[in-house]
Amino acid sequence: MPRMTRTEVEAFLAEPFHLCRIATVGSDMAPLVVPAWFLHRDQRLYVTPRARSRFYALMQENPKVCFSVDEGSLPYRKVTARGSVEILHEPGEDSDWVDVYRAIAYRYWERDAADRYLESTKHLARALVALPFEYEREGVSTWRLPRSDEDPAGIWARRYWEPTVPTR
Repeated sequence: MPRMTRTEVEAFLAEPFHLCRIATVGSDMAPLVVPAWFLHRDQRLYVTPRARSRFYALMQENPKVCFSVDEGSLPYRKVTARGSVEILHEPGEDSDWVDVYRAIAYRYWERDAADRYLESTKHLARALVALPFEYEREGVSTWRLPRSDEDPAGIWARRYWEPTVPTR
């Protein structure tokens, strides 16, 4: 499979505007997937759910999650990480980590607009959660399309390239 290099992953996760899709599961075993702003720093993926968000409630109930960051245009890079989130700050402790939230907002908006947004929403309590993200950790996978100089048959995992026979 065309696994991205560590350098490619770091560059991809640093690019602005990509969303992180967060999958959670509650006790009813019904999955929920939500898009969220994120920040990759210090071998973690940080997100800031609002106190009343459903996905935050599900993270509290079951910290096992899957985060997926991808793009909708070429070269169709994808990074997925599974594991357990850490709740670093409960809602109401926002002032303790406002620098992290500001860094996240700056990834998606120009600084002036981001600062106005932060000011206008500071009354909405958020949590700060993080998913450990180490390039070679179990549960982390990456993918990209083959480059023009790569033989597609040589980079796909065999299970994808070999023909399959439908079973009934």
